Order: sequence, then structure tokens, then C-alpha cells
Amino acid sequence: MSIPKLRQYQAHRNTRHAQGLLELICCCDDLWGIDGALKQRIAEQALTILRQSRPVGSSRAHWLYVRGKALSITEHHRAAIKSFRASLKMDPTRIAGYLSLAWCLKRIDRVDQSILVLNKALKRSPQHAKIRFNQACYLSLAGQPHLAATELAIALELDPSLRWKVSTERDFDPIRHHPAFDAALQVIV
Repeated sequence: MSIPKLRQYQAHRNTRHAQGLLELICCCDDLWGIDGALKQRIAEQALTILRQSRPVGSSRAHWLYVRGKALSITEHHRAAIKSFRASLKMDPTRIAGYLSLAWCLKRIDRVDQSILVLNKALKRSPQHAKIRFNQACYLSLAGQPHLAATELAIALELDPSLRWKVSTERDFDPIRHHPAFDAALQVIV
């Protein structure tokens, strides 16, 4: 195997290893909850693994996305935003990149930019329920109850299983008692 091929293979392996660590964090956190300090340590380990190689070509977009995920878990939101933007520039079809970028923008009080990012995602995938649901959250935070309710109704129509998240999603608190929000929840799925 040539040196460039070996480096490419190692970069791919390191990216997959780091991605696996991040998936472990998310899975364990969703199922049982995970200690914040432990999440930080695992995400830092993923970043260390990613630093060991910097892939080129088509695999670079995925590496940047995984790096962005690790940075967002370690609450380095501005660095994560930079990584997600670079990833999306190279691969604008990665819907998870738009969702992650919007999430980080929200964390630094840039809800207006989160909405714009998800508008781009919706142009690529208008039937994606999770984009619609998150857009409803951000529109709620932006004080746009009618648009938020419309997006929420579409999300629930596309994926009725999202209904259980509505009652605990704090992003809907600003519009929770608005008639448009109530109407969105009346959508029969």
C-alpha cells in the first residue's frame, strides 16, 4: 500500500473512530442520561483522534462534520459553527450538518441565523420532519407564533412520533398559550 493510500485509510479510520465515540455519547445520553464531565472527556478524546489526521478530498467534509459535532458537545460553539460551515460548503447535501449548525447558532443567541440555515435545509429536503420541528422551535424563540405553528403542524403531519417532544420542548414556551400553537396541536395525524 502506498503512503498516500495508507494516510487516507488512517484518516478514514480515525474519523470513524471519533464518530463512534460521539454516537456512544448520544446513545447513552438518550437512553440513560450521561454525566456532563464524562461527555466532555469522551468528546475531547474524539477531538484528539481527529487531530491525528486531516483527510483530503471527499472525506474532508465528513471529517469536518464529525469535528463540529465534537466541538459542539464540548461547548466550543463558535469553532463548531466554523467546522459545520466548512463541511456544508464541501457537501451541501448533508442535512445533519444544517441541523447541527442551526443548533450551535442558537446556543450563541443567533436564532435569526438558525432560521436562515434551516430555510436552506428545507429547500433541499422539504419533507424532512426534524428540520420542520426545529424550525418551529427557532421561529417560536424569534417571536413568530404563526410561522412556528405552521412548521410544527407540518412536522407533526410528516412524523406523528414527534408529538411527544412538544410538551417538554422549552423552545415552545414563548408561544405555548398562543391560539396558533393550540391549533397546530389539533392536527390529526
